[in-house]
Amino acid sequence: MSTVGVDAEMIEIEVLKCQKCELVEPIPSHCGKPMQIVGDSFVCWKGEHTPCCGKPSVLPVPVHHNKQMVIRRAMAKLMKNGTVFITEVLD
Repeated sequence: MSTVGVDAEMIEIEVLKCQKCELVEPIPSHCGKPMQIVGDSFVCWKGEHTPCCGKPSVLPVPVHHNKQMVIRRAMAKLMKNGTVFITEVLD
């Protein structure tokens, strides 16, 4: 991590990226942590279970331009208030 000023720091995160265009989305979270891809679905890091935080524990991986989005590394600014701004997709 590196500092970007008083209100933010640079962090490396994983994001969803379209395979055809530049669309980038955050990976959904469940039970306070990012979900994991299992087959064609996102699954809670605890596994499939009855929703405990008000959201389903299994979600479909998003599709864009008729292709499933893929996980990529990215650099982002983490603001003091918890907001994350993606600045660059690395791969």
